[in-house]
Amino acid sequence: MKGFVLPVLLIVGTLCASTKERFVVIGDVHESTYSQNLPGQIAEINAMVPAPLFVSLLGDCISSASLNFGHTASTPNELAQMESDLKGLRAKLSPLNPAIPLKIVLGNHDTAPGEIDGAKFRKGFPEVPPYQAWEQAGIQFMVWNGGHDGSIDPVQRKWILEKAAAFDKNKTTVVLVHQPSVGGVVRERGIPKMVLAAFGNFRRVWLLAGHEHCNGLELFALPGGGRLAQAVHVKSIDGYWVYETENGEIVSRSYRSAKTGESQEKLPDFSRPGRKIPLPFENRDDVLWRVLIGDDAAETAACFVRGTGGNCGTWWFYVKELVYKLPLGRFPQAERFGILANMSKQRKTGEPVRVYVSANDVDWIETVLLEEKTSVSVYAVPAGLKGQSELFVRVAGYGYGADTCIGGFVLLK
Repeated sequence: MKGFVLPVLLIVGTLCASTKERFVVIGDVHESTYSQNLPGQIAEINAMVPAPLFVSLLGDCISSASLNFGHTASTPNELAQMESDLKGLRAKLSPLNPAIPLKIVLGNHDTAPGEIDGAKFRKGFPEVPPYQAWEQAGIQFMVWNGGHDGSIDPVQRKWILEKAAAFDKNKTTVVLVHQPSVGGVVRERGIPKMVLAAFGNFRRVWLLAGHEHCNGLELFALPGGGRLAQAVHVKSIDGYWVYETENGEIVSRSYRSAKTGESQEKLPDFSRPGRKIPLPFENRDDVLWRVLIGDDAAETAACFVRGTGGNCGTWWFYVKELVYKLPLGRFPQAERFGILANMSKQRKTGEPVRVYVSANDVDWIETVLLEEKTSVSVYAVPAGLKGQSELFVRVAGYGYGADTCIGGFVLLK
């Protein structure tokens, strides 16, 4: 009987062998602003045994392709700074063990408004694809290019849908993208819309992002009964994250803080309901007409009058003045109008954003906020303006003195 013991033990040992593997994500590096700790992080990653499946930079790898929302590097000094940042980033990444794949995500500081496929960033990193998909450790991965404003361009959207259709809906899927905008409806709307279109019937999806310069975790319900966990990660100078996988699932997450060292962090409870992923103006039965800025170029152009602030493409930020005209004459039953917005008071004085209406873009009437719900600020159409062909709406904000963000307008019953 003793002769059979060793083979049995060997078989059991083989079956029980660990299949744990790991991958690393690093939030906003912002070369040359916040990249001081990246060389040390690369050295730590190189020393990991076993080596990670890959390391991913989660966007805003540089600071200067766009210095702020709505900006495009264009002057000689700005272009020189961008070139310097790209070279500096490549130098800091060059010691990475070539056996560890590098997955670069593009962010809003890496790309300009309206830019497709990260043309500016890829002048310094031509080998980086703007988006990609692969499978490792039984997990399906995608890198998305949220670009400057979190929109997904039509070519990329088609590609994502095709890849998602070929994925196994029952396997864990991980999306690496810069903007963690699932749960929001005003800015970076393209990402939650894409999640619903591509993964509505998937069992378990993770969305790993940077952008917000903090750590966070939130659970959402997918329409088909699955769950999506959205995790946001701090900028590189503050730390980085290690995700451990086993048998096709993420089984642990650890945060390696530059100040306090390593800590194990909680996993989402996928058995919980999670909150619904919202979309703009949904669950309203009073909508007569609406425009989402940038979603339809012709419609946006027909409504736009003028604006001062950061035009990101599908939303405005740092709004100082924004004027749109709404087709009131086509909807004489409209009693109210709404602005899809996150209104922000002036930082120093606390003054609120002011909203005015006019029939001719000359004679303005200040309106009073009636309600604010699900990021829609609602105002009354003044009695004296009813019957006019157009309703001009002017939002008077504070530019860089506040974070007012506007994504669209609506006429309501």
